[in-house]
Amino acid sequence: GKVVCAVQSDNVEGGRQAGRLMAEALKDTGGKVVIINHPGVTSVLDRVQGFREVIALHPDIKIIADVPAWGQRDRAMASMEDILLRVPDVAGVFGINDDSALGAVAAIESAGKLGTIVVVGYDATPEAKDAIKAGKIYGDAIQYPTLIGVKAVQAILDYFAGKDVPEKIDVEVGVWTKDSK
Repeated sequence: GKVVCAVQSDNVEGGRQAGRLMAEALKDTGGKVVIINHPGVTSVLDRVQGFREVIALHPDIKIIADVPAWGQRDRAMASMEDILLRVPDVAGVFGINDDSALGAVAAIESAGKLGTIVVVGYDATPEAKDAIKAGKIYGDAIQYPTLIGVKAVQAILDYFAGKDVPEKIDVEVGVWTKDSK
């Protein structure tokens, strides 16, 4: 088959949203930030690109590590434990998905540093929303799968109606914080 149109979240902008959350949380202190990554996945590469773009605008915030945990909670926890041993004054963590963020939270909590390290995630799953509400995660970039579905169905209808369909449709992303409903 031939791909006519890809409908997807704007992951670069989602990464920017995550970067803005981190910058907002660290605006008074700055500090060292870690990315818990899943390299090799296009959507994640885009997220990290957007995050790095925003953090680069804040010279008081430095990305000091970019470690793979492959989107898995247990690996993210182990990576964060290692980071905390080497860099005890880390100020923030960007988890490229909620399993990465929640794994980092588990390590931070185990080290007795909950509340001193800012965690920003991606996806706003129900478990992450609970962690955000509890103050364990500062906030998440959030995707809108229903909107992706609506736009995909509209693209299909347009295609079969003989209308021009773009090769790519980026769908907006947002943020989820303790103030979100």
